Amino acid sequence: MDETTDATCKEQVSICLRYVTQSLQVHETFTGFYETASTNASTMFVISKDVLTRFELQLLNCRGHCFDGASNMAGNITGLQKRICEVEPKAIFVHCMNHSLNLSFQDTMSHIPHCQDAMNLIKDLINFVRDSPKRLAWFASFQDHDTGALRPLCPTRWTMRVSAVKFVLDNYSELLSFLQDVSDADRSDAGSKASGFPRQLLTFSTFCSLKMIYEQFSRSESLARTLQSPKLSLSKAERMVNALT
Repeated sequence: MDETTDATCKEQVSICLRYVTQSLQVHETFTGFYETASTNASTMFVISKDVLTRFELQLLNCRGHCFDGASNMAGNITGLQKRICEVEPKAIFVHCMNHSLNLSFQDTMSHIPHCQDAMNLIKDLINFVRDSPKRLAWFASFQDHDTGALRPLCPTRWTMRVSAVKFVLDNYSELLSFLQDVSDADRSDAGSKASGFPRQLLTFSTFCSLKMIYEQFSRSESLARTLQSPKLSLSKAERMVNALT
């Protein structure tokens, strides 16, 4: 169970059911999005009970519930997991492993100044190019045909940022040429901003930091994809996490 805001700024709750058949085959079923004006623990509890009732399922048969670490979901006093455990103590709360992985990367990056600066630079650079259709088409004229499109940084899933970092590394010289061209041709604030990016991209700390980030993110993305597999076991997840560390 997770909550998020959609493109129309409406709060929506997504719920998936994980279960096994008599032959112990694991299945995961997405039940749908449920719009709500509030995301406090009591509202989440009402929604979860309503969904189970609609599917004619009893909370007493629940043996696990998985959320992120937000206080309304994971709080041990009044959080959703606490309310469920009060009804069915056998239901074990699990902090989403993929969410924990992303939080660990976010915390790690915040403690490495060079890497944090490099990621902020990439974010500003990507936004600078993508925020203008003219600049996006301008940059495309510098690219090879098989290099793909410039991807934005995912704001929440840090492991998915590997695609954006890889794109920047693969198009390093193209980006430098594009920025120089914009700086020479555009006399507006955009031209002045474009002239500042190359100075940072050409530093050793930036390039080295991006290389290190890519090496770590590429491995973590493989782990993140595995952690989302419906057939993943706890022992396998533990082995893969230990292999990454």
